[in-house]
Amino acid sequence: MLPFIKPKHADKRKAKSQPRRLVCVRAKKQQVNVLTFYTKLLGLVGIFITDRLQENKLFKTLGMILFNSFWTIISYKHISSMMIQEKDLDLKIFIFLEHFSCFVLWWILFFKRFRIHECASYLHLLRIDLGIKSSPRYHFLVIAINTIVFCLCIINNLDIHEWSPHEIGESLGNNPQLSSVLHLIFDSADVLIHHGLPFITSLVYIVLCFEINQLLTRLSKICKKNLSNENMLWTSLLKATVRLENGMSMAIFIFLFRCLVEFLCTLTAIIDYLFGTFEEMYIAFFLLMAVMFSLIVSAADVVGKRHSDFKKYILKSILRKMKENHTHPNSTNNQYVLFLEIKEDDVSITAWKIFILDRRLLLSTTASLLTYGILLYQMK
Repeated sequence: MLPFIKPKHADKRKAKSQPRRLVCVRAKKQQVNVLTFYTKLLGLVGIFITDRLQENKLFKTLGMILFNSFWTIISYKHISSMMIQEKDLDLKIFIFLEHFSCFVLWWILFFKRFRIHECASYLHLLRIDLGIKSSPRYHFLVIAINTIVFCLCIINNLDIHEWSPHEIGESLGNNPQLSSVLHLIFDSADVLIHHGLPFITSLVYIVLCFEINQLLTRLSKICKKNLSNENMLWTSLLKATVRLENGMSMAIFIFLFRCLVEFLCTLTAIIDYLFGTFEEMYIAFFLLMAVMFSLIVSAADVVGKRHSDFKKYILKSILRKMKENHTHPNSTNNQYVLFLEIKEDDVSITAWKIFILDRRLLLSTTASLLTYGILLYQMK
């Protein structure tokens, strides 16, 4: 139980003497853990977000074998088909980078799985202490986005026919039933690896940002009613942001890199269309990646601004108390001094400490893409 929150019904039962485990179990029965639902989605690609002691080694090994084997087969098929098709070298390089980024993204999530679990568990405990209920809008968000993604991928695969039952049937002795099953397996794996994994990763990150945003909103309301321990309050929120950075910042950097590659690939295809070659699905995936890119940057930007506003509010409250108590800022009051010694003016959500996720990133990315498009058009 957080020290700045009074337990409910304290006069009827001794909340302090009750074990923390019983409190968590009782709270879990009253509300659904949204974070657990989203982190379990990564199990579809073989990444099981769980505690280090509860991890199943069999599932871990099986997930590693399945993902790497499917990724190798599908990437080999795509690369070999690109060599046969008459496409420009720049488009081939962009498509290869998209495939390679998915491979790197999976391994980053695999090595960071315990830190992601720690972040989700910590946020869940804060939600329990603050009494925040789950919201169904996250579920509608994931259903809507995944429906669009898989519909686009199915249409794209029907147009390209990269995994043709006839081709597979020839290599398997012209067995139509077996070739149809393999066609379904490889086509589903292709969609899940190269399109599902990046979008599931982005959704998990967006939900974690929404959770921190809800905590900031709730704590702001609590502070207006009763603010007793400012340093502990700020430290709890700072830990949540640090855990988010340690668990997801590198993965989000790879996802944003893939978005940038998708943008460049689409612009190249549009300019090539002016000279005779184009595939319509580039526009659909471009718009979808643009939406996800904007959602991630906006969610991280809101968290950073809420942190900054919340710290300013706490600082004003501390200074007001000092003025009311006629104390000097150099007082030996440990609670005030510890908070005033915090060096971070603002909490910034970053992508692998390389750049800050704020709205200025959207403007700089748009300007870079326009510059690339103009230069490429002049070269063509």
